[in-house]
Amino acid sequence: MTICSVDAAVLQNSSDPLLGQTLAGKYRVEKLIKRGGMGAIYQGKHVLMDKTVAIKVLRPALAVDDDVVARFSREAKAASRISHPHAVSVTDFGESENGIVFLVMEYLEGRTLKEIIRSEGAMPLTRVVEIIRQVTGALEAAHGQCVVHRDLKSDNIMVSQTNGGDWAKVLDFGIAKIQQPASVKDADLTAPNLVIGTPQYMSPEQCSQTQPPDARSDIYSLGVIIYEMLAGRVPFTGESATMIMMQHVQDTPPSVLATRPDLPPAVDGVITRALA
Repeated sequence: MTICSVDAAVLQNSSDPLLGQTLAGKYRVEKLIKRGGMGAIYQGKHVLMDKTVAIKVLRPALAVDDDVVARFSREAKAASRISHPHAVSVTDFGESENGIVFLVMEYLEGRTLKEIIRSEGAMPLTRVVEIIRQVTGALEAAHGQCVVHRDLKSDNIMVSQTNGGDWAKVLDFGIAKIQQPASVKDADLTAPNLVIGTPQYMSPEQCSQTQPPDARSDIYSLGVIIYEMLAGRVPFTGESATMIMMQHVQDTPPSVLATRPDLPPAVDGVITRALA
């Protein structure tokens, strides 16, 4: 057990050197939530306001890469442009005195939509409709600010329980794209031939790179999520990312009615239009 020297708070017992550190004099790192390819997310506390926050930290090896730091900064800027009750709120971005690059988000309790599907399987239509209504609102707000998510998936939707039922929030604008007018040159901070996204949820244009992804790519990904919620699995699977991406480009998505014949045909129509 580790005790914080500032206020005697109990910190997670770990060899993680970040635990117990205070970043930029304001954010104490208290508990590891999860690790990812670019870094880790911690539960922390704004020590001046005594408020629990989530802190996303870049891996040290990546924090020295100017392009990666620029992309990380773009996440903060993209998310900060979106003001919606169903989009995660990003409140700060910075670099600590010892070179730790981080952004600060509201702390959310709950499970990801992916975790719920894995645990409970196919979901009732009424629950799907309510969650998707909330997610669609967040996407509409993002697209209204010319922000395209580009990696929308069930892992990036957090669902909390309130007295009114499910409360969803869209997370992780780490590879979001802020669309600029055609007259403005905007260097996309990714290599020209780098595929962006998660194969199971990627739109055909993302898979084939025939054109830059726009709001329609997010709608396609949303269609995949709706299918996944109703069927308990994504429409396309395969042994490799390439195989899955080829299916998105070449194959007709399966009808959700084959798995859920109890659903109204109109539901299949909604998914079909989203995946068109």
